[in-house]
Amino acid sequence: MATSREADLTSSQLSPRVKELISKFTAQPDPTFVAQICNAMKRCVAAVNDGVGDPKQSLSELEKLTGKEWQEETFFEIWGWTSEEELAEAAAIDFPEPLSDMSETELAQIVDFHRSNGGQIWEDRLFEYLEASLPTAFSTDLLFWPYRDMTPFEVAQEVTKRKKILGQSGLRGLREYELKLAQMVLENPKAKPYSRQWAKGILRSRRKNHD
Repeated sequence: MATSREADLTSSQLSPRVKELISKFTAQPDPTFVAQICNAMKRCVAAVNDGVGDPKQSLSELEKLTGKEWQEETFFEIWGWTSEEELAEAAAIDFPEPLSDMSETELAQIVDFHRSNGGQIWEDRLFEYLEASLPTAFSTDLLFWPYRDMTPFEVAQEVTKRKKILGQSGLRGLREYELKLAQMVLENPKAKPYSRQWAKGILRSRRKNHD
């Protein structure tokens, strides 16, 4: 039998703030604005890959348009992973004010919505928004490379736990917590392949930082 919180999640009744967020992220961006961003991105691509123009000037122009910081690496051989048109459409999506007081229920509803509707243009912008609302505590690893299978509510509870660790012990405490989880995963013969992949990445990064 579902708990009351799980029932809230599986029903159509999303919280007002989550409804508003979803409507903003899934709204169709202004085509004129998308075209302006796309043209600016094409200038960045030409500057970074072909030496046509000044990369810093092109990036500065793009940042003024989007209100977001961009790196040259984003546009290096961009054709290998996306297009200027798709990236421009995502960048044109309205970025709401981050919710520093986002509740577990609200986060669980957003995670559930993503699981049902992921792979869309707005996906990366949504992740940026969650990272801005829940700095360091939220990570896309919890969605794509979790240390164990988790329901949306369990993802939200994990983020709350990480927020508490950060508040008490800072980033070092969070890294120690992740290291213990990684060791636990690698000691578990039934751990899923993606969990083991995450755990090995954690151990590699720790070794690199100690070298």
